[in-house]
Amino acid sequence: MVREVFESPEFASQRKCLGAVRLLDERMRGLTWALWTDAEDFPLISPDYRLRATTLLGDPRLTVWFEIPDGKEEEVVLRWIEQAPAT
Repeated sequence: MVREVFESPEFASQRKCLGAVRLLDERMRGLTWALWTDAEDFPLISPDYRLRATTLLGDPRLTVWFEIPDGKEEEVVLRWIEQAPAT
């Protein structure tokens, strides 16, 4: 199934704040592709949200929360993005 991916206002605002993260656009394209095709494969962390953490060699890890709205299996809404603490 191919889905439409939408950014919530909160996600868009947070993404702007991450503008200095190296290769952010490339990482987001990879995540978007994964959500277009396999969003339901990501584990549920609550009844509503699925968690996806993206990692690129040497770069900070980004954590993205998204939802597949009830009754709208053809959509994914990106809800939150943040840089994960260094480990």
